[in-house]
Amino acid sequence: MSGSTVRLGAAQLSKFIYPARVEYSTPTTTLPPPLVQTGSETILLVEDEADVRAVAAESLRLLGYQVLEAAAPSDALQIAEQYAEPIHLLLTGVVLPIMNGRELAEVIKRLHPEIKVLYVSGYTVNTVVHHGVLEEGIHFLPKPYTPSQLAAKVRQVLDE
Repeated sequence: MSGSTVRLGAAQLSKFIYPARVEYSTPTTTLPPPLVQTGSETILLVEDEADVRAVAAESLRLLGYQVLEAAAPSDALQIAEQYAEPIHLLLTGVVLPIMNGRELAEVIKRLHPEIKVLYVSGYTVNTVVHHGVLEEGIHFLPKPYTPSQLAAKVRQVLDE
């Protein structure tokens, strides 16, 4: 061992020097705030699942929309018949009890000819088109969707 001695039980003191403060640089670029898709139009929301309907309705109300809620096509038809003001958008499921979303939209369009329609479904658009429930070129939002996806799609349909 080249002239050194080893003593068992002897302690060795080592000295380490660390910087007192470490500074990290943070990026100076900031992202712009996300665009909030707000509106003031009236939306007739037809959704047979109560929890889904409640979340969608509240999300749309927070954005400034007036939301008319229906749990079934019969409720939606009654609202559409009695509501004297314009209904700007029908937001409906594709598969509903008694009649499907397309059939419901056809009846409501007779009462409110200017209404736009946005369909939502857990099925893919290709599936519902292939089975003849919907036609190609319709406005469609697949489930599950986030409130921001719903807001963006609703605004897109209303702006067309």
